[in-house]
Amino acid sequence: MIEYGSPTVHESATTQTRTTTPKAVLNEFPLTLLAEIVDTTGEQAFQRQQGDEKKVKNEFGNNIFKCPRGFNMGFGGRGKGEGKGGGKGKGGGGFYSEGPPDSVVEMGIFQHSCEGDLVVKSTNDKVPYLNAPIYLENKRDVGKVDEIFGTIQELLFSVKPATGMEATSFKAGDKLYINPEKLLPLQRFLPQPKGAGGGGALGLGLAAAAAVGFSDAAVADDAMFKLPPLPYAYDALEPHIDAATMKFHHDFHHQAYVNNLNKAMAGKPAASLVSLMPGAKAAKLNNAGGGHYNHCLLWNTMSANAGGEPKGVLADKMMAAFGSYDKFKEQFSAAAAGVFGSGWAWLAVAKDGSVKIVTTPNQDNPLMEGTGLEEGLIPIMGIDVWEHAYYLKYQNRRPEYIAAFYNVINWNKVGTNPVTKKLVIKPLKSRPKLPENFERDTWARLQAAVQAVHAKCAVGHSLEELYRAVEDMCLQNLAAVVYDRLREECEQHVASRLDMLLGQTPDTLAFLSLVQATWADHCDQMLTLRSIFLYLDRTHVMQTANKSLWDMGLTIFRSHLGRRPEVARKTVQGLLTLIEHERTGDQVERMLLHSLLRMLHDLGMYVELFEVHFLRTTRDFYVAEAATHLHVMDVPSYLQHVRSRLAQEEQRVLHYLHLSTRKALLQTALQELLAAHVDAIIEKGFTTLMEQSRIDDLTCMYNLLGLVDALPRLRQAFAAFIKRVGTAMVSDAERERGLVQELLQFKEKLDRILYDAFSSNEQFGHSLKEAFECFINVRQNRAAELVARFLDGKLRSGNKGTSEEELEEVLDKTMTLFRYIDGKDMFEAFYKKDLSKRLLLDKSASVDAEKSMISKLKAECGSGFTAKLEGMFKDIELSRDVMASFKESPQARMLESGQEDKDIQLSVHVLTQGYWPTYPPVEVCLPEEVLRLQGVFNDYYTKKHNGRRLQWHPYLGHCTLLANFPLGRKELNVSLNQAIVLLLFNDDLGAEGSLGYKSILSATGIEDKELKLTLQSLACGKQRVLRKEPKGRDVEDEDSFFFEDTFKNALYRIKINSIQMRESEQESEQTTERVFQDRQYQIDAAIVRIMKARKTLTHALLMSELFQQLKFPLKPPDLKKRIESLIDREYLERDQGSSSVYRYLA
Repeated sequence: MIEYGSPTVHESATTQTRTTTPKAVLNEFPLTLLAEIVDTTGEQAFQRQQGDEKKVKNEFGNNIFKCPRGFNMGFGGRGKGEGKGGGKGKGGGGFYSEGPPDSVVEMGIFQHSCEGDLVVKSTNDKVPYLNAPIYLENKRDVGKVDEIFGTIQELLFSVKPATGMEATSFKAGDKLYINPEKLLPLQRFLPQPKGAGGGGALGLGLAAAAAVGFSDAAVADDAMFKLPPLPYAYDALEPHIDAATMKFHHDFHHQAYVNNLNKAMAGKPAASLVSLMPGAKAAKLNNAGGGHYNHCLLWNTMSANAGGEPKGVLADKMMAAFGSYDKFKEQFSAAAAGVFGSGWAWLAVAKDGSVKIVTTPNQDNPLMEGTGLEEGLIPIMGIDVWEHAYYLKYQNRRPEYIAAFYNVINWNKVGTNPVTKKLVIKPLKSRPKLPENFERDTWARLQAAVQAVHAKCAVGHSLEELYRAVEDMCLQNLAAVVYDRLREECEQHVASRLDMLLGQTPDTLAFLSLVQATWADHCDQMLTLRSIFLYLDRTHVMQTANKSLWDMGLTIFRSHLGRRPEVARKTVQGLLTLIEHERTGDQVERMLLHSLLRMLHDLGMYVELFEVHFLRTTRDFYVAEAATHLHVMDVPSYLQHVRSRLAQEEQRVLHYLHLSTRKALLQTALQELLAAHVDAIIEKGFTTLMEQSRIDDLTCMYNLLGLVDALPRLRQAFAAFIKRVGTAMVSDAERERGLVQELLQFKEKLDRILYDAFSSNEQFGHSLKEAFECFINVRQNRAAELVARFLDGKLRSGNKGTSEEELEEVLDKTMTLFRYIDGKDMFEAFYKKDLSKRLLLDKSASVDAEKSMISKLKAECGSGFTAKLEGMFKDIELSRDVMASFKESPQARMLESGQEDKDIQLSVHVLTQGYWPTYPPVEVCLPEEVLRLQGVFNDYYTKKHNGRRLQWHPYLGHCTLLANFPLGRKELNVSLNQAIVLLLFNDDLGAEGSLGYKSILSATGIEDKELKLTLQSLACGKQRVLRKEPKGRDVEDEDSFFFEDTFKNALYRIKINSIQMRESEQESEQTTERVFQDRQYQIDAAIVRIMKARKTLTHALLMSELFQQLKFPLKPPDLKKRIESLIDREYLERDQGSSSVYRYLA
């Protein structure tokens, strides 16, 4: 019987292996739990404690000792081994590369580096083999598992990096992977349960009965399960269970479960029967494995002459759970009889130490996961209710079989382990004595091995013997002696090897190859020596301040290389020469460079011996190259060359330079190739690239200059280019006709460059905006006028082929230019003038487009800016209502009843004078019919709106006339001036039938220039309803005009376009002057508002405030005039003490 908490020894008759489990260690790995993969077996440890010098079977293999890659030597001893590099020897320490596996699974997460190794936290529920290859997800080799440590909850392991891998190149959280075939189940290394979940509570070994109570059936000598013999005769249980049933049940049914389990386990690692139970259902071993386990427990809990009631702690637990033994039997019988079909009923121990009755179907048991039972149950007694267990005697009478079963239960065996034997370890009677000359003879063997390794010869002893020799010396307190003697041997060997390099060949490549070979041999030899002296490395080194064997080897090599400056100098000079050859286009051996630079880094000499000189030569190389290439190449080609050089340096870091050199190397290349020549590059090529819109080259320039913090200089060049080109466009008076369209195209080009080449850089966007604002206002108010005219052309009817979407896009783009204009009040004046003509003459292309433009202006400048423009639209809508009301008025009905005027219709626009532009009064001689209609409407309107006065502007009117031509009647749509002229031809013209120019001028009262344009449109245009003699394009004072009798046209309604007289400079100046007048009022109001709030203010501060508040362009002389005007009008006064200070006068 095993008491919980005491040291336990598990003895197996088939494996003869003992493993000692420390007391109550259930949450961390005991030292011996990983014995199978880390150290010798428990049997070997046991024999050592007994002082047995007999050699035991070598369990090391490749699990601990590693043969260095490519090391062509072997160890003497049993077996043969081969190194990866092709060398062969008579040893068991070699290994070979298996290549990448077919698949990998996640093994763990990188934590940190330690002494060049990777420390990894396991995320897998299994344990890796020692020396198992570790990979990245793409199956790239990382290294091999070196050591395993930690706890069950947090298993960690170290990885010795492969060639070309560095632990410092990984970052925390990187995932590492392993071949799934290189994993062992964790249960294999866990201590067997000692009454877990109830053993301690019962005071019995209840769990032990389930765990090791039938260890004879665990694993056979050939790693196969076997059928355990019955502990009694077949007929021993009669009359309750007959002999035929027992023989049939044991020899056939139980044997079948064992056979099926061995088939299922074929090719899989050996495992104990108990360890298979938790995952049996997932592994589909619940039938075969469960059948074997369940029957082993059944045979051991039955015996002859049994029955009765349980006693002791078990009886107390059953009493607490069921009340009495009879009630237990009642509940247990009901549970067993209630199992549907085949299955088992169990008495099991729970985690809290209580006992419970549970059932499972088929061959499942409470140890298995996925049964739906409470977790942690351990069965201590069970009844098989499969029909083969009772059918021969009881047929289908299961309750009788269950009642008989109580007579064969041996309650003394339930929860006990009859097979476990108590092992007593006694101390030795006398302490063993060391052999004579132990230290000398042992070190002689080790020294011979070290010298053989250095000489690349076969070692005369097996690796196991050498390892044991090191361990024995360490156990005899000779570890420090061994460490010092090993260091001396390595010192002598390294010194001799480096001395051989002195005075060697001047050929760079050959010399570097010799250095690389020397370093590679040293590394391989140190790895081999570490395998031999591994016990020393893991005990003495960890307990003292000495360096590890690997670090000791690095220190020795570094020390002796430093004492031989010729070797170091030739090595570094050779490296620099090879790199320079590669930069000039030659092919070099990058693996040689990588190996030697890795050597310098591992020795801690990389920065001092190599990097400083390398960066200096790099600087010199690129200084010379930049001076040459910048003069012979154009800017795009040079920038591409810089990009290629940077990519080449990146490749050098990737292939052989250390990662720490990358930043300094790239900074050096950028400084000499780019930063030192930023101004020259921009001055030489930026303007050309901008003019030709070479997006790719501009992108390259932007990205490269960004690497050297030269974007501010590029931004300045960008703004200067915009100002220079834009100023040239705006200042050229000959380009005014298409200036706005050119500016839109220029802005679109710059936007595309900003987005594609400059990555929509916000600072570059600000520079673009400031540059546009600068050049577009060079001519002050001219840009505002041109933008307004451009919009008038787009919104005026007649733009055929332009969709509403295209028009809206043009308006949006034009608004961008509008934002850059300072004189927005000037734009408003010209825009309002053009809008009035479009509305009154019905020339708008789209009312929706007009209103859309008003809404854009309102969003940009506020409702005050568009109030008058919106009022103009209101007047047009109100005029329609006025005319509708007029037509229903008595005056209109009286007008319709007049026979003479029944064919004449009148339409009037009533406009609010404050909304519309100021029109000068024009006096013309209207026809009597029009005057009469005008009087009727005037009478109607003044009566309806008392106090209002109408001022007529016939200049903006238009008419529709019915013309009777000999060839047909036509309807003519003409202006009011055209109508006045045409109506003159209704009068009697005499025999000649013509009117002279002077007669028409006198009869109409139209201004001379306007009349000539009107007659030109009627007699010289496309639709010639009058004939001019003599013929010609221009109208002269002596010309005569006739009604064109031969006029014909296929259309009935004909529009005769007026010839618009271009707005003269005088009219433009008048508009500008009106704006300036309005500005004066705003300036006066702003001055008074500021002075009223501040009372006293200096001239400079007043000017500053005015520039901030007023949004239109200002000149200091204009402001000074307005201040003087306000002083004259006694709004302000100068301070008597200082003429530059103003005071407000209330």
